[in-house]
Amino acid sequence: MISGSAQHLSYLFDTAIKSGQQEILDWYNYSLEFESRVNALTADNRIKDKMARSMIYKEMKPFLPTKITQDNLRKKTLRARKHLMLFGKNGVGIDKIKLVSYSATEISKLTYLQIQNVIDQVISKTVPSGNDQNHVTSKTNQTNASTKRPNRTYSFIS
Repeated sequence: MISGSAQHLSYLFDTAIKSGQQEILDWYNYSLEFESRVNALTADNRIKDKMARSMIYKEMKPFLPTKITQDNLRKKTLRARKHLMLFGKNGVGIDKIKLVSYSATEISKLTYLQIQNVIDQVISKTVPSGNDQNHVTSKTNQTNASTKRPNRTYSFIS
């Protein structure tokens, strides 16, 4: 391919999109494994959730660059949970990652309410016709009315 050609630019664009999707998948996988580890440590109820997370952070720290503090690790892990919420078991599904047009960073900045609204919208669009989806619309409108925010649509998935 010739540098600067439409074909090369298309290739670079496609690669950039795929790397963005790969980053989302990487954060999803990290969060899935992290939460699985937390669940394993807290299964017998002897260790509380917060303690389990701290233990895991301390175990991870020697394997990370020195510039990553435990607080930074905690914040990044919290942001990664949003990827798990959006694409995980109760989300839109991991297969939808390939349809996302937003970056991993943009997804991590969403509130949990915004993520739930995206999930509700995607589910309402993918449910076979004939099923009543009024509860999805009502829930979204009630939530927005109760928080006195305008009803916004977040279209992260085409």
